[in-house]
Amino acid sequence: MKLLLAISILVLWISETESTTCFVQNSILNAFTQVCPGNIYTCMKFDCKVNNPKKFRQTTKGCNDPGNALVACTQLMTQCQAQGGTGQCYTCNGDYCNSSPTSFSILISIVVPAISYFLIF
Repeated sequence: MKLLLAISILVLWISETESTTCFVQNSILNAFTQVCPGNIYTCMKFDCKVNNPKKFRQTTKGCNDPGNALVACTQLMTQCQAQGGTGQCYTCNGDYCNSSPTSFSILISIVVPAISYFLIF
């Protein structure tokens, strides 16, 4: 029983090596996640802050694909600076890693130990 539990927990934490899935926040309508192309193993999040009277802020998320203008950090940086803003690009490895820290990964890190505790005892 404990071995089965350990294996299931391990499976939850190990990412698939075939493809990476990232959260999407850009011009792809009605898309919330995206399976990255086979040669892309990282996700990205780009924040652009424009300090005009409206305090404009734009966030773009997706697969870290330099060949895709929608999510290429250099292209997004150029667009941000053209609006008078400052940008920052964050990249990460693993499925859904470009989410906010209070989302899926924290939920899993709380739920899995709680379920394990009740199954063991």
